[in-house]
Amino acid sequence: MNARCGKKSIDSLDDLYLESIKKKNNGADYKSPGLLPEEEQTPLNELNLRLSADKMEAILRVGAAERLPALPEVETALKKLGVNTGIDLEPLQKALASPVAGEPKAMIIAQGRRPGRRRTVIYNELQRLSDGGWAAGGFKFDFARLPALLTASEREMIAHDSVRVMALKPGDIIAHIEENFEAEPGMDILGKEIPPLEDSMPEAGQNVEFDHKDMVLRAVTYGYLLVENEVFKLLPPIWITPDKMQAFYINLPQIGGPRYPEPEDIELLLEDIGVVEACRVKFLIHKLCQSLKDGKKTAKMVKIAAAIPPKPGRDAEFSLEIEMDKKAGELRADGSIDLRERNAVVSVNEGMLVARKKLVKKGKNGLDLFAKTIKAYDGRDLKISTDASIRVEMEEENALYYAARTGNVNFISNSLTITDIFKVNGDVNYETGNLDVKSALVITGSVFPGFKVQARGNLEIKGGVENGAQIIAQSDLIIGRGIMGSDSRIIVMGNLHTAFIQDAEILVRGNAVTASYAFNAVIRAFGSISILKGQHKKSGRAAGGIICSSKEIQASTAGSPSNAETTLAIKPEPELLRKKELIEDKIDQCREGMVRISRTLPFELTHEDEIKSFLAPLSAEKKKPFLKLLTIFNKILKEAQSLKKERRQINEEIERILEDARIRITEHIFAGCTIQFGDHKLLLREEMGPQIFKYQNGKIISQ
Repeated sequence: MNARCGKKSIDSLDDLYLESIKKKNNGADYKSPGLLPEEEQTPLNELNLRLSADKMEAILRVGAAERLPALPEVETALKKLGVNTGIDLEPLQKALASPVAGEPKAMIIAQGRRPGRRRTVIYNELQRLSDGGWAAGGFKFDFARLPALLTASEREMIAHDSVRVMALKPGDIIAHIEENFEAEPGMDILGKEIPPLEDSMPEAGQNVEFDHKDMVLRAVTYGYLLVENEVFKLLPPIWITPDKMQAFYINLPQIGGPRYPEPEDIELLLEDIGVVEACRVKFLIHKLCQSLKDGKKTAKMVKIAAAIPPKPGRDAEFSLEIEMDKKAGELRADGSIDLRERNAVVSVNEGMLVARKKLVKKGKNGLDLFAKTIKAYDGRDLKISTDASIRVEMEEENALYYAARTGNVNFISNSLTITDIFKVNGDVNYETGNLDVKSALVITGSVFPGFKVQARGNLEIKGGVENGAQIIAQSDLIIGRGIMGSDSRIIVMGNLHTAFIQDAEILVRGNAVTASYAFNAVIRAFGSISILKGQHKKSGRAAGGIICSSKEIQASTAGSPSNAETTLAIKPEPELLRKKELIEDKIDQCREGMVRISRTLPFELTHEDEIKSFLAPLSAEKKKPFLKLLTIFNKILKEAQSLKKERRQINEEIERILEDARIRITEHIFAGCTIQFGDHKLLLREEMGPQIFKYQNGKIISQ
């Protein structure tokens, strides 16, 4: 008793109550209902009369040494327990009529009426487990993993997971439903009506139908069975890649007899999912179904549909049908130049084919699995301008450019023309004076010191350029004997080809090629600079001076034993650098403007609440000057932000140019040379062999 009283729970109070009952009944044995078997209830007073848990039976138990109770006693006990239905005292009457001493008795003296069964659900192959799960063929289903596997975000998740499934084909019966509308309700012995029994009705979900006529749950398509909260579904065994470019059949191990799809089953599934017919790979679908049918080993993932990839367009391509690249001579196998093969001035006769342009071709858009357009790359056109000297004829895929007159071919900045050739026999000196011609120009001699030559078209000087001469070529420039003199100035808007360069200053918009050497010269080219190795012992050498390109520098030797200072530099085109400088200036101006406005206003521009507090008590008229300044400030701020974005883009472009550029020395580099990329410089303190210098991650590296 003390131990029970120590428990702090409802059970302790119940025990206390039972003890008091026991004492009241002079110690008669009384058992708690909780201690009896589930199907029995507590006897009433001295009679051992119990009701079953479902109130469908009343059982009288009489011990071997106990007397049989009289019928009125039992009737009274039943009445006190509320039993009013199904009372049958005949077993007690028989026992009273023929008592058997020393034998315990248990008699059912009241019995309810069991309810009929109105609905019975019979599942084919499936078994419902006591824990609410489902099984078939001795295997329990793991329905939770199946949807996750079929909607995985990565292919590896499917490859590394394995779940057993039940496959169903169209028309397969999942369950039969039997209904008995004549089923009667039951009644327990207390007179309470019990409704007819009904199995829970299964629900039809995805790809499953309920046939009310045949009372069956039936598969509509092929798929893997999934049961969620009494809802039966069939999941398509298809996985779509996240980019919607491919569809795969997922071949999982099956529980029970395997069922495999027919080609039309897969086609229907793809159609239901929304995969367009054009993307379905029919021969792969047929091959898959046949492989499964034949029992061949089949991969877990088999491609059955693929997007239609876009077909990229073609950029317009322009090519000259005449040789214009051999102006410096022919390149020998050993890297030297044969100057006898120069093709300095390219002349054509009327009617000759000069150039050809492959016309731009538009791309063909593709389709993803769900008919969404995949944009194709449309080729970029190349605009070629011409004048009356060129006749253009169109073919299906080409534009053909013919010479409409005899003359010199001039092609620069995507402009193709035929120009007259102005020829000077001999040197440019006091007899000829300075030359300024609006066509191509050929000078058979040299340009003497102090004289100036300008040509709108190609310019060829078969001799040399002597110290103090100035040459301006609006197209290509070819100089047969080279350029000399620290006072010589050469400006070329096209490409430059010369035998050598010594001491002069050269500016070339295109590529610069010297067939021998560059000594103590300042050469700036927006294209590449090549110092080729010829037959002369000094050829291929860049010694002294500054050689600067926006793309590439190539020479066999850099520097000299005399330690002449030689700089090989890569810098972006000056227009880009100038544009950056102008933007920097504008950003500074914006900054200064914002500072001036900030000093004028009596509040902090960064504190919105402070601005509102200051302006709130002011009249509209007094607010005007402040609002005007704020408007100007915001305008300057937006301009500064736009300029900073543009500066960032230019810096990225400069970085790209530097990273794409190369300085190539194929034989030897003398100590004292400086390698430069942008503002980054590298002084070489020791001699080196062949090297390729490049700019990477903010550093100059060599390999």
